[in-house]
Amino acid sequence: MKFREAVEHWKTEVEKDRAKLVGKSFRQKVQFFFMYYKIPFFLAVAVVLAVWSIIYSQVKGEDYSFCALLVNSLEDDYVEETDLTLEEEFTEYAGIDPSGAEVHIYTGLSFEYDAEDTLSMANLEIFESYILSESMDACVLTEDLFETYVSQNAFWDLTELLDEETLAAYEDLLLYTEEGIPVGVNVSAFALIEEYAFYEEGEEAYFGVLYNAPHPERAVRFLEYLAE
Repeated sequence: MKFREAVEHWKTEVEKDRAKLVGKSFRQKVQFFFMYYKIPFFLAVAVVLAVWSIIYSQVKGEDYSFCALLVNSLEDDYVEETDLTLEEEFTEYAGIDPSGAEVHIYTGLSFEYDAEDTLSMANLEIFESYILSESMDACVLTEDLFETYVSQNAFWDLTELLDEETLAAYEDLLLYTEEGIPVGVNVSAFALIEEYAFYEEGEEAYFGVLYNAPHPERAVRFLEYLAE
């Protein structure tokens, strides 16, 4: 709802700007556009291209062997340099054929669900395009974001994916829906999360498997990998 309110707010501001431009010359209108809308315009173009790329890859059938996004992780140089290593390590860990479709583990996306700044809204659209195009298997989100998507029924019931022994081992780390269904695991203290310092100390981050994940069994392997 807050995201929709932000869009309505933006529409109102555009109408106000249109009123300011009444009677202005074409040159003045162009100058006004580049003064106030240059950055949002190019960000919007970037979002459209990103969404088109994801949908196009789906139409061509070029799916990922596995895809996970770690949202709002710390974006320092060390984390960025480890991305390829993580993908290669998980490919080997999960026994995925490296000559097949790509393994994609991305840590560079940051947004707040109710933020009104253009960059955050653009990243939100990119994240949700992964979901809508059935491209993402699993994600790790900070607590507030995870709970937002829990309320939207975005995650798989973990009782259908994890055996009783594993569920019992994670008993104190599970996050439940209002109906008492476990859908998330607190991975803040998992070995790989701490090793690469993906999140600040004391910040809780939760793992979940998307309801339309193309490879839910590999998402379970990814959870195991994070704990190694």
